[in-house]
Amino acid sequence: MFAFIRRYSTRLYAVAAAALALVAHYVHDLPQGLILAVVAAVLGYGVDRVTVSKDDHNQAVREALNTPVPEQD
Repeated sequence: MFAFIRRYSTRLYAVAAAALALVAHYVHDLPQGLILAVVAAVLGYGVDRVTVSKDDHNQAVREALNTPVPEQD
């Protein structure tokens, strides 16, 4: 379960933010401005996690490009 959460954490944050926005829209007694601010913060955090992951991926690609290719017979 934890491996799934680690692997798809950005997607899970996006789903949670979308669900929270839907709740804010359909439940009229809730403070919509505050809930939408939380949604924006959650999505911003998700974008930050994607950026970090992309940097790690780019580093792995650079290392792979600098690795010599073994000769084939």
